[in-house]
Amino acid sequence: MSLFKKLKTTPSKTILGIEIFLLFFLLPILLATSIPKEIKLFSVMSGLIYVLIVGVSKNSFQRITIQKPSKAYSIRVTGLSITLLIIGVVVMKLTRPEMLFNMPTNKPQLWVAILCVYAFISVFAQELLYRRFFFNRYRGFFSDKKLLFFVNVICFSLCHLFLHTTWVLAVTAVGGALFAYTYTKEKSLFWTCVEHALYGNILFSIGIGSELAFPS
Repeated sequence: MSLFKKLKTTPSKTILGIEIFLLFFLLPILLATSIPKEIKLFSVMSGLIYVLIVGVSKNSFQRITIQKPSKAYSIRVTGLSITLLIIGVVVMKLTRPEMLFNMPTNKPQLWVAILCVYAFISVFAQELLYRRFFFNRYRGFFSDKKLLFFVNVICFSLCHLFLHTTWVLAVTAVGGALFAYTYTKEKSLFWTCVEHALYGNILFSIGIGSELAFPS
């Protein structure tokens, strides 16, 4: 049996458990340590190649369809975006006023470029891995859908462990919960990506980007 055919077969829960541990727990922890960059790069590339091979073999990366979002989604995302913008501006005004809207004001071309790169590359890659791949691959591993949801949120937060900031882990956990909720409710990778990109770009635009690994 070829490797590709083996990957198409349903793996045991033991294999899936090891896979989750290596990809979504051990790898983020390694990236947060001071091990040589070459080892980090090799680990990341190995993980990505494995995910791509498994994702393709299992049709986890099938064509993305765009359907009209629900009214509840539109209301929730609009309200949260406005709330995030207001709270973010207030916090930045009180703590780091010199950074408030620094990028769009002083480097508008770079600001637009980063918005596009983040939305079309970074967000899409994250959601493809943490929502499409994760839920398709591991829904059979977790007998409880709530546990699947919870582990997904934890894993998404852990992928930001390399930033070494507690509040970022908390914020990304909340974000992960929102994105996982959208993905499971809307059944749409596209609208999950839209929500993710919207919140991230708001934080970046008001000046919090440097804390989230955005260029400053």
